Amino acid sequence: MINYHPKHRGKIVGILCACISFGPVIFVGVYGSIFARGHIKDEEKQDLCGFYLMSAVTFGVAGCLGILFLKQLKIKMDDDTNDLLDSEALLSPSIFKQQNDVTGQKLIRRRDFHYVFWAFIFSTSLLLTFQNNTGTYLKSFGLESYITISATLVPIAGVFSKLFAGVLSDFILLKVPRSGILFIITVIQTICLILSIFLLDKLIFFIIAVIFFGSSNGIYFSITPTMVSEFYGMKYFGRNYGFVLLGQAFCHLFMQQIFGTLYDLNTDSRNNCFGLHCFMWSFIIFTVLSSCATVLIFCLLKKELNDRKKIQWKIDEQS
Repeated sequence: MINYHPKHRGKIVGILCACISFGPVIFVGVYGSIFARGHIKDEEKQDLCGFYLMSAVTFGVAGCLGILFLKQLKIKMDDDTNDLLDSEALLSPSIFKQQNDVTGQKLIRRRDFHYVFWAFIFSTSLLLTFQNNTGTYLKSFGLESYITISATLVPIAGVFSKLFAGVLSDFILLKVPRSGILFIITVIQTICLILSIFLLDKLIFFIIAVIFFGSSNGIYFSITPTMVSEFYGMKYFGRNYGFVLLGQAFCHLFMQQIFGTLYDLNTDSRNNCFGLHCFMWSFIIFTVLSSCATVLIFCLLKKELNDRKKIQWKIDEQS
């Protein structure tokens, strides 16, 4: 982000995040067509070792290319720079107050950081847990033949949602804060989770849920780093967003453990469970967490709108 003009920040993050999702689209297709060997229901006959070897080689090559070609560039400011800075004053109170770079204890003490932090953790943890267990859902519903399709739909949805969210959030930023997009998507996400308790075993609804949850997760991963950079500055961005991702990793691990434990409680002597009841309590927990995220994002949106009004009043008084 630091190599590009701030007015393009949402688009740049959206493109980079979309590239992250595009990788799994390719790898899922390669695994299903080459390494699965046609054994959809028998994982032991699939060439998992070969897939890991291919992954290790491609990851190594990608890492070497990054070392060779990544560098920091100087931003060439255009003629609208002054106008942009004036508009950014409306977008971020921290910029207006000339206290943009924040980290450490000052960051932890800020109420808006906790809105961003916990909403991101709750939403992405439950969404990633859902995505990680799509195969388990399909096997429980007797729909194993759709595992590769559902695994492909998730990253595809991520590619388009991240691009769309990045471009849209830049386009409407002066009128609607980025948190407004997150609020709308989180409300719909919560409704979809409630419906999943009763309808997830229906193939059409399952496909819709996979696409939407993949899109929702993509939007969070596209908009959240952009907000962190705008609220708390680029100087400590790596540290601040890294802390957010660290919290998300621990919460996701915890959520996965809860999902596995609740699923095991409903299994038979062969460790199998069939039907919606296998996942009912998991989705109830998901719904509660998504509801909490909705409240947190609403508080962040309300705070941003109030701050914009106050800053606009100050600008009007000075002019």
